[in-house]
Amino acid sequence: SQLQFHTSVEGLDWVKDISQIRQLLNTGVFMVGFQYNKDNQLGTAGDGLTTLGRDAAHAVLEYGAVLDLAHAAPQVRADLFAVAEGLGRGNQLCYSHGAVAGDVTGNPVGETFFAEHPERFLEKHELRRLLRLRGIVGLTAMKPFFGSPERMARQITEVLELENGPTSLAIGADLGGMHHDSLFDEITEFGHLWRIGDILADKHGVSDEVIDQVLRTNATRWIASLSSRQRSLR
Repeated sequence: SQLQFHTSVEGLDWVKDISQIRQLLNTGVFMVGFQYNKDNQLGTAGDGLTTLGRDAAHAVLEYGAVLDLAHAAPQVRADLFAVAEGLGRGNQLCYSHGAVAGDVTGNPVGETFFAEHPERFLEKHELRRLLRLRGIVGLTAMKPFFGSPERMARQITEVLELENGPTSLAIGADLGGMHHDSLFDEITEFGHLWRIGDILADKHGVSDEVIDQVLRTNATRWIASLSSRQRSLR
């Protein structure tokens, strides 16, 4: 097997015109997140995508790259859904890392994080919509999102019951993007993610096949399918 790396960019605050988006795409970037928890030239929390943002979304999708919803404001996410569905490219949307709103209840760390960053959480109707479009949803194994591996495993089992859940759910680890105190005590590196699989099998009866899909093959299959399309459009 070959080890592959794909470039992604979060927060395009520096983009001022569409030519910069085209330059970025021509570098071969695989995934683009327009915002990083704040307004910019591409979109705002109050009004959604700007004209430049809509043009940029079309350019990214037509090129074959992925639009990441993870740090975008809710109205921006809604507009990105609309653009992608209008182009018939909903599977080029993803929520690369995070959790679903509501999962933080009873998790003191999560409740504080949600109060400070509510835009970081996907709404349940957005989750169902993204799964239906066969995009990818990455849940993050960290205390601010789930509190414990057991709570995360329960959320995984709920998503698995939704349409396309078993084939479109993955782990968006983000282990290098958060402070060490935010990590689960049991999961501090990628090699520990199998512990989520053990909980899914032992406490929830999830099959080895589905566990392998969530922990590994759903993401690799989705990336491979879009990488081949991206190459064909260059």
